[in-house]
Amino acid sequence: MCKVILMVSGGADSAFLAHYLPAAAPGLDYRVLHVNHGLRGQASEADQAFVLKLCAELSLPCTLRRADLTGQGNLEQAGRRIRYAAAVELAGPDGMIITAHTLNDRVETFLSRVIHGAGLDTLVGMGYEGSVDGVPLLRPLLGLSHQEITAELRRRKIPWREDLSNNDTRYDRAFIRHRLIPLLEQRNPDFLHTCARTLNALAADNAYIEQATPEPLFTRYLKKATRQAMLELAPDARLTQQHLQDITEHALDPDFSVHLPGGIEIRNHQHKLFFCKAKPPRRAQVKTKAASPKKVQPRRKTPGKAKPRPQNGTLHDKGKQAFWDILLGPDAPALLEEHNPNPALDKAKTH
Repeated sequence: MCKVILMVSGGADSAFLAHYLPAAAPGLDYRVLHVNHGLRGQASEADQAFVLKLCAELSLPCTLRRADLTGQGNLEQAGRRIRYAAAVELAGPDGMIITAHTLNDRVETFLSRVIHGAGLDTLVGMGYEGSVDGVPLLRPLLGLSHQEITAELRRRKIPWREDLSNNDTRYDRAFIRHRLIPLLEQRNPDFLHTCARTLNALAADNAYIEQATPEPLFTRYLKKATRQAMLELAPDARLTQQHLQDITEHALDPDFSVHLPGGIEIRNHQHKLFFCKAKPPRRAQVKTKAASPKKVQPRRKTPGKAKPRPQNGTLHDKGKQAFWDILLGPDAPALLEEHNPNPALDKAKTH
């Protein structure tokens, strides 16, 4: 029997999931996963205790994990990576992961991407089905709003935990939830469901476009590699659709180089794409004492090809591995040659 991992934080949505799903679909090997990020002190410990008690009442096995987010730039992204990595490990190759994402989460994600810019495939956002590292991921509550869920919990007198940090409108998600959506609901009280119908239509359009005009494999690899590189080198930076468009259109130009958010530079060097952290300009050194002039003997030039001189922010950074080579998989050289015809390379192949 495959393992079904329920990701439960203790909030209203996940508490409802733990009560609802095993009762609605009995006979499966349900297991609860709770990850304690330890970001809210005693409140985080109280969340953990609540989930343990909930699982004991529902006779559900519970796995606890603690996440160390020390030194992580973007805590939200880092926490998400840790949670899903733990869920994938617990599910195993034949299991599945269930999250408590609701209609509110879907709409909030959509509005966040509208604010910061995104293409059609990204705007569509989350669906009922997905996957994480090859493990199926299901979101059975995606058609229900958070308000509908809390109303049902109150009716059944089921408790849940509140995360007060979700009310901090300095962060995008809280601003959209507490400021933007209520404003839109003044114009359309049923905005959440209206937006969901729009997203369903966009998803259908996107599926048709992808089927009719499939994106080249190289372009998909390049976009994925760019996003992964930014997560590793500058997790707080935000890539726009314009950045991705510039990269996919010009990355194979011999002298291509562009600066991305977070002080990251991407460039084409000898038919390979590199990401690196650009070095800050050196400060001018102030001489406190006049140095006595010395004779400098000119260096004798030796015949042969000159080595390229390292420049600030280039691939030759000898610091803390400031760049890393992404070859887009073992077939990269063939892909590069296929999309960047080079007469010199063709001539070399014939000899």
